[in-house]
Amino acid sequence: MLPTKDSGTRNIYRLAFRRFEKAVSPGYVDAIRIATIDKYVRVRLAEKKMPSPATINKELRHLKAAFKKAFSWEMLPKTPEVVMLRELQRDPYFVDDNTFKALYGACDTLSRPAERNYPVADWWQALLCFAYMTGWRIGEILDLRRDDLDLENGIAIVDAESTKGKREARIELHPVVIEHLRRITEFTPLVFDWPHHERTLWADFARLKEAAEVEFPGAFHRLRFGFANANVDSLDAGLLQQLMRHRDPQTMRKYINVAQRMRRAGTAERLHVPDVLKITAG
Repeated sequence: MLPTKDSGTRNIYRLAFRRFEKAVSPGYVDAIRIATIDKYVRVRLAEKKMPSPATINKELRHLKAAFKKAFSWEMLPKTPEVVMLRELQRDPYFVDDNTFKALYGACDTLSRPAERNYPVADWWQALLCFAYMTGWRIGEILDLRRDDLDLENGIAIVDAESTKGKREARIELHPVVIEHLRRITEFTPLVFDWPHHERTLWADFARLKEAAEVEFPGAFHRLRFGFANANVDSLDAGLLQQLMRHRDPQTMRKYINVAQRMRRAGTAERLHVPDVLKITAG
């Protein structure tokens, strides 16, 4: 089934399979039981560099999908139960306006992509602007074709093959995004053409963070988190979920930094205070 998946998903499946095989040596598929999966989890948790519960759960989700497929192919007598580990719920880090400003201002320190009809900084500023103002995943942005972009009407089409959920969507672009896209107009099939190895894009983003003197975990996906947190107070929850193309509302909630949202809303200042405490505070 792997050829029907995108490259990133294929790699995750293969990695999960290798780790499962290494941990439990399952042998025949029809020998896999709940005890096999429990052993796999115990072995993974006992490793010297113990993976996080989130990492193990990610592998378990892909293994579970494989078990379901094996059952449908009558290779398993039944689908074994897969119990996920409990994950610590932490407020996620996101790129805010100040961090975005620092990154945006440091774009002139980069040297790729070169040999364009416009400055390198224009390409990076357009990329950052598009990511921060649309919430698109970096893979979707890099796959955006000029044929799917209508600058006159301010519309961009997310191709179904580029999206995680395999759903096409038409997105209305903000005028400031259109302005940035006009700066990098050229005769290439892709809007954000990157004629280098994909790893160099992440390496350059790391250099951008260093030049901007900002530090945060991850890279482009933090801009997607930033989009969610910047718009959660002004957009309807259903609309924001639709813009980010999340199937499950629970996924949407994982993107929101609740503590920062309460701070923006002045929650602490609006809490009820008993009279006796008001006197004490006075």
